[in-house]
Amino acid sequence: MMTQIIRYLGIDTRTQLLAEQLWNLVDAPSGQIIAEFYRRTRQSHPGVLLDEHTIGRLMIKQREHWHSLFNSCSGRPAELPSIFFQSDLKGFNNDQPTRTR
Repeated sequence: MMTQIIRYLGIDTRTQLLAEQLWNLVDAPSGQIIAEFYRRTRQSHPGVLLDEHTIGRLMIKQREHWHSLFNSCSGRPAELPSIFFQSDLKGFNNDQPTRTR
């Protein structure tokens, strides 16, 4: 199934390797980034309903999710399109659709 997803998203070997390298940069500060996100979430109206135990579990799951985005079971990224990792934008096709959130 993962192979089909990777193929569908057009993720090539170069992109997989670059995503893995990117995770190596994001890995260390990810705990602080996630902690800050949940600190702010706790200050929101729905966030006050979350206890410390729940926040702790969510933080662990969030980090696992981020890790899985960059690394599949074989140590390759699972879900990131190659456009996110183009280090050289020369020849970038502006007609290519952009990803929206």
